[in-house]
Order: sequence, then C-alpha cells, then structure tokens
Amino acid sequence: MRRMVAVTLAALASACGGSTPADSDTAAVDSQPDVDTVAFGDVAGPADVSASAEVSGSCVGGPTPGETCGPTGWECHMNDSNWQACTGFMCSECIGFAGTPSQTVGDCTCTCASGAVLCKSAKDTSCHMHDHVAAADAIHIEVTAAKCQFTLAEAAAGITIGYDIVIDHDVVGITPQTQTGCGQPGPSGLIVFEKLGVDPTSYCLCESGHCAPYVGKPGVLSKGTFGQTFTWDGKAWNGPSDTGTPEGAAFPVGTYTLVLSAKGTQTAANGSATPFEAKTSVDVTLVP
Repeated sequence: MRRMVAVTLAALASACGGSTPADSDTAAVDSQPDVDTVAFGDVAGPADVSASAEVSGSCVGGPTPGETCGPTGWECHMNDSNWQACTGFMCSECIGFAGTPSQTVGDCTCTCASGAVLCKSAKDTSCHMHDHVAAADAIHIEVTAAKCQFTLAEAAAGITIGYDIVIDHDVVGITPQTQTGCGQPGPSGLIVFEKLGVDPTSYCLCESGHCAPYVGKPGVLSKGTFGQTFTWDGKAWNGPSDTGTPEGAAFPVGTYTLVLSAKGTQTAANGSATPFEAKTSVDVTLVP
C-alpha cells in the first residue's frame, strides 16, 4: 500500500486548534538518516530517491526492499544492479514499474504483479514450476528435469523433460479420468495429460484415433514416486487422429508453457464423488 501524507503536521495542529510541533520534534524527524541504498533481494543498489518527493512529504516511513520515493509515493523501480543480477524483489504495488506487462533489459526480463517483481534471465536454462496444485491432500506433480531451455536444433533432435507423480500416502476411492480419447493409467494409477504451448502453436497427443474408451472404477493409489517423461521433437501436432495426420511446422523461438495435469474423482464412503486435479506447469524456452 502506498504510504502518503495527506496533511502536514502544522496543518493538522492548526485544524485541531493546537500548536505546531516543538523544535525538538522537528529535530528528531530531521535527524533520521538519509536512505542511500535499497536492498533488492540479495543485491543492494542505489535507491534513486527523489529528494523533492521526500521534502513534499509524499512518502512516509522507511522503504521496503525494492521501493523508492517517487511523485506518487513509494514506487517499484529496478536499478542497474538489479538488471545486471536479474534479481527480483517484493513491492507492495507496481506503481512506477515501467514494464507492461514485462520489461526486458539485456538478457533479463522482469514482470511486476501481485506485490512482487519477478525476474528471469535468458541465460537461466533451469526449470521453474508454476500453477502448482496438489489434489486429495496427497497427489502432486513435480518437474525433475534440470534443463528447460533448448536451441531449435536440440528440439528438432528430440528433447525430454522428466517429472514425477508423487503420492504422499495411500489414497482410497480414486477413479482416474482421461483428458484425451485414448488415455490410460500409468504406473501411478493416474492418467497424465501433457500439452505444450497454445493452439495453433502447440503439441499434445490429443487426437489418437479410434480406441476403446477408458472406463475406470474407484481404487487405491499407493504411496510412492512414479517417474514419467514428456518427449518432444520441436514440432506442432495434435496427434495422429485416425487419419495419420502428419506433424506440423517447427515451433519458432519463444517461451511456451508445458502443462502437466492428472484429473479424476475421489469417492467417499457414502458414495459421493468429488472431482480433483493435480497440476503443474513449467516454461520451455527455445533459443536460436
């Protein structure tokens, strides 16, 4: 929340019929140390503080990490140290952040949302999960791959991204649900739907042609960790269908979201069934 000073102490005192603050009070305020640096995550950089804003009283209290005093109060601003280290920081509002919705300087791209500036370097090839949702208090999907950035040539040659279906304890009454026509349970007892990108630039085995529909019934998922792999050759495809549909064009350079999802229902002792979904996503980046 921006911290603004609506009235000066003198105006407040006048409105209440009182006197202005004593000299000692003014001296106490004036004696507060100037802010020279602001910590951004693990990086400290110059805080580009607006002296005129401080004098006019538009900011009150000390800044949180990542905030600097601007014309509208405490604002979010990246500094040179932040861009060089590609380090994000917490900021209560996104006022003053230049990116809409993101800003890129060099290899670093930052986005401000929900009270935080999040940054990612193009040199960072690791995998970062998001939209992580557990189900039935025990079922979750964890990406185990160490690399999620590939060159176009690497993708064309074929890449794999490993992940685990983790079941923290035995879960009863689970009926897996297929999200494609021909999905079948894997070693975990669940059916994982995999899709990379957004139509028309997407890849999934969504259309596999004619097959016997999966009909499940409530059973027990056993505690354990069950490894699976997403495999891809860099091209757009919706599956072979029943006509042998060929693969489409290669994905261009860019960042695409891989969604991993397992749906089903959990049936209670009284026969009521509750739907669930365990889900996670990870960004896959293609570079020249």
